[in-house]
Amino acid sequence: MNTLESIQSVPLGKATRLVNYGPVVMVSSSDGSKSNVCTVAWCVPQRKSPPRFALAIGRSHKSYLNIMKTGALGINVPSEADLDLLYYVGTHSGNDFDKVRERNIEMLRGTGIETLPLVKQSAAWIECKLVHSEASRDRGIIVVEGVAAHCRKGVLDADYVWNTKDFPTLHHLGGKKFVVGRDTVEV
Repeated sequence: MNTLESIQSVPLGKATRLVNYGPVVMVSSSDGSKSNVCTVAWCVPQRKSPPRFALAIGRSHKSYLNIMKTGALGINVPSEADLDLLYYVGTHSGNDFDKVRERNIEMLRGTGIETLPLVKQSAAWIECKLVHSEASRDRGIIVVEGVAAHCRKGVLDADYVWNTKDFPTLHHLGGKKFVVGRDTVEV
């Protein structure tokens, strides 16, 4: 990068795409009578013990309203096999569609939060309680604490490292573009 010809300007509205490379998750919630699932590309671990995560969710989304009402959500970690479902729940509003019913999404019930719905076909699940929320103009930044975590057998190896070969993760780049995290490099 010695010359300006080798540098490309990035619109500030797209700047998050330069660093947003974590796995996409599906967030499950309930309003007390009906379950909902949405896609969240911004889910960031904040600390290990107790485990805390920060998520950005649109304030008008059904899931955000459910979480503010009940104080609970599920972080459902999909793998490549779940791409079609992930895209569907991310492009259809729970305010307009009963996504769980329309797509026949099979749900599990939490063990740490028994009223919490979890997406059965996911590779892993973290049951969370709301700790803090901060609203901006159109987004809510919520901080949650994990109260129970589960995964399919084989998702984690003996060192609790994600098995990307058998359960490749999905990473949203923008629009309809995703990267499949399959290869692992060790140094």
